[in-house]
Parts: sequence; C-alpha cells; structure tokens
Amino acid sequence: MEQLCVPLLTVLTGYVLTSLYLLRNPKLLHRKKSLHFHCRHIAHRGGEVGRTIENTLEAFDNALAYFTDMLELDCHMTQDGQVVVSHDQNLLRQTGVEVDIADRDYANGIVPIVEPEILQTEPMI
Repeated sequence: MEQLCVPLLTVLTGYVLTSLYLLRNPKLLHRKKSLHFHCRHIAHRGGEVGRTIENTLEAFDNALAYFTDMLELDCHMTQDGQVVVSHDQNLLRQTGVEVDIADRDYANGIVPIVEPEILQTEPMI
C-alpha cells in the first residue's frame, strides 16, 4: 500500500503546485487578445442629428468628413421585398405620415410626397 501512496502523493502534490502557479500567472496559458481593428468613433444614423437628415448619403458623407471609423444604419424590408434604410419601422417621426415600411410596396412609393418642412430633423434629447 505504501508503494502506491508515495507516487500518488507525489503526482497530487505536483498537480496542486502547478495549478496554484498557473492561477497566479494566467498569462502563461492565456495571452491577451490583440484586436485587428480599433474603433474610436461610430456615426449612429450618419452622425450629427439636426445637421442632415438621418440615414441619408448626405449624413454619411458628413460623418466621413469628420473622420468617423464606422457608419451604423438600420434597414427594413418593404412588402415587395426591397430593403429601405430607415431608423424607425414606422415613418411618422421622419415624414409626418403614419405608415409602416413593411406594409408598403417600394414600387408604389414608401410614403406620399410631403411638405419639406415636415422632413426637418429634431435634435434628440
């Protein structure tokens, strides 16, 4: 029995000491991940609200002029399967017309023509 206990005790002691050493020095097993892309600025809906109409090419060009790293946009699908860029599923806030993008056909127009003053973007609070 003694012949079995000595090697078992030696292995168990080595396991415990190795585990404690690796717990105190985790960088030996797990190196810190290096990111390939460091983003500093993301333009949500194209950047500055109130300067341009959100989610338009003009808004994205404006964001790129301020050296943004990433552009964020929201897409919704129309009833006939076309993709439309809009933050909201419902267009009431942007156009003044109560209509959901998913309930309209792109070919027939997403929203009726509205007056330009309705399209002014209000600053978010």
